[in-house]
Amino acid sequence: MASTSPPQPTRSRRSRRWLLAGAFAALILGVAAYLLISSTGDEAAALDYHFETPEFEVRFPAEPTVETLPEAEDEPMTIATWSEGLEGYSAMYSPVRAEEMTIDDALNTGFAGAGGTVEHTEERPLAGGQARFGEGVHEDTGLPMWLYTATLDGDEGIFSLMQIGEEENPAFFDSFEISAEFRESAGE
Repeated sequence: MASTSPPQPTRSRRSRRWLLAGAFAALILGVAAYLLISSTGDEAAALDYHFETPEFEVRFPAEPTVETLPEAEDEPMTIATWSEGLEGYSAMYSPVRAEEMTIDDALNTGFAGAGGTVEHTEERPLAGGQARFGEGVHEDTGLPMWLYTATLDGDEGIFSLMQIGEEENPAFFDSFEISAEFRESAGE
């Protein structure tokens, strides 16, 4: 008699999912290293620069360094970083995430990948999606760090904003918006 059980994911598909999770963690680690290496002073930054991609917009203290990196399945990923003194900011959208990766997994992976320890997390409201915000500390420097991750219903990607510094700048996270056009394309 033939089996009627659903097909199981192949080993290569499961490996690809873990590879994506590992790539996300490695990317966050690279961003954190960039932000920490370029931090040398302690001035607070105003958010004077409006940064926009097809997926989202956010405000930075000044024009960020922008890189477009190849991502899994030939989907490009844009990441923007800015740092000065002991402050560092980054924002990115990754179009692919591991299927099993929950929003909480993404937040924890982001902290671990950046060399940080999560101390507190909370759910944040996001129309048509899920968002989490976490506070923690960078293990090597002792600097506080904050991470915001979000997913949009109908989209396989993940948004991530990170700040490292002596003091949280809530206006950075509050300025984040997913574009209306992107929401439409995700089927919202």
